[in-house]
Amino acid sequence: MKKRFNRDESGSIILVFVITLPVLILMAMYYMSLSLTSFQVGHQDQLHTEAQLAADAGADYGVEQLSQNNNWTGTGSEMTLHSDSKLRTTFTDTVSGNSNSKTIAVTGRTYFPASWSTATRSVSIDVNLYPVTSGNFSIVTGAGGLNMSNNAKIVSGNVFINGQISMSNSAQIGLSTNPVNVQVADQACPNPADATYPRVCNSGENGQPIVLTNTAHIYGTVTATNQTNGSGMTNTGLVANGSVSPLALPT
Repeated sequence: MKKRFNRDESGSIILVFVITLPVLILMAMYYMSLSLTSFQVGHQDQLHTEAQLAADAGADYGVEQLSQNNNWTGTGSEMTLHSDSKLRTTFTDTVSGNSNSKTIAVTGRTYFPASWSTATRSVSIDVNLYPVTSGNFSIVTGAGGLNMSNNAKIVSGNVFINGQISMSNSAQIGLSTNPVNVQVADQACPNPADATYPRVCNSGENGQPIVLTNTAHIYGTVTATNQTNGSGMTNTGLVANGSVSPLALPT
């Protein structure tokens, strides 16, 4: 016996497409828009980071310039930090203030494309000029003197020591390419101290005021009261029969 089924069904899938297709399109458009927005936000954040790096570089540059010249007034115009066919970063320094303190206003900019400014960051730095204007030395010590060991270095600026200098290991003052002036007053007597301390030592009273051991070296012109041993001093080295008067400490 055979069974027969009569299929008398009819319908259309168009209605399903009409309902679901717009939903799928809207979802795709939403995710595309979300991805594009995320990319734009990330890219803008990168551009702001580049501008911040430019501002930081401008701050370092400004402090360096003021350290060398306390009358420096700023860059005057934009200085390029980085430039290629796609991206350019710059900074501008503007200086205000008086003879004792300055404020460096730094603006870092990112250009993307290289001709279109798209991001800006600003930094402001207060600089105390007393260390720059208080004297002609990078290091000034009292009667306690200066002790350097291991690889300690003073490589920029002149040195004035009221007491004595002791250097060991690979300690160094000055550079072979940038010698400095070193002055030592030998104001470290008597030893042991009494009510007259500190006074300038008499010849031979308290040994050599400069003692260098191991590979310690001084590159520069050295003038020191009671110093006769010029070993380890070059460019130009020890000044014979040099005499240095004690110096009051700077403000």
